[in-house]
Amino acid sequence: MSSGWAAVAWALSVLPFLAERLGGESLAIPGASRAGLVLLPWIALAGLPRRSAAPGALPWTATTAFVLPPLALGAGLDILAGAARGEVLGRCLVGGTLVALLALGAELAGEAGRRLHAVLWLVLVPGSAALLAALAWIGAPGTGSPPVLLAELACCHPLVWAHRAARAEPLLGAAGGLRPLLLVGLLALAANLARRLPARAGRPG
Repeated sequence: MSSGWAAVAWALSVLPFLAERLGGESLAIPGASRAGLVLLPWIALAGLPRRSAAPGALPWTATTAFVLPPLALGAGLDILAGAARGEVLGRCLVGGTLVALLALGAELAGEAGRRLHAVLWLVLVPGSAALLAALAWIGAPGTGSPPVLLAELACCHPLVWAHRAARAEPLLGAAGGLRPLLLVGLLALAANLARRLPARAGRPG
């Protein structure tokens, strides 16, 4: 993640706090999780594909570290507002791990796996999120509600998880985050393999 995109994600993550502070209850989002609102822009941007030899690229550890202060503030405000401590901590744990894995995948891709990582990230993160949103809007024929299979696929998507976390939906603790964690972990693994395969192919047999 470049330092510029990190600044954008950080600004978006603290914007709800500033809006609520300056505008009071009129600008607050009713029923929203502050920690979830912090996580949403970071999960959306942490895995952005890197340009070749991009200057100012942050290591995945730095990207993860930047999200921790606003996330801790959001978690504290959620608990003070009456949210269950375990639910809030689980949401922070899963969300922070998603940010770390997304940033790690972009870093592991390196020069050799950069293009494959970019394609996979575009398909699995923003592309599939747009498709899921369109299918959910259409709904199942004759019912107007999303098909069961679509609901199951949505549970695996990191951005869908982040959206539900921002809305403070229940069952979003560690157990509810296993499927998006698995998907993002596979993305990082694929990026790492794409970097290693050209090097192995170049070795003499």
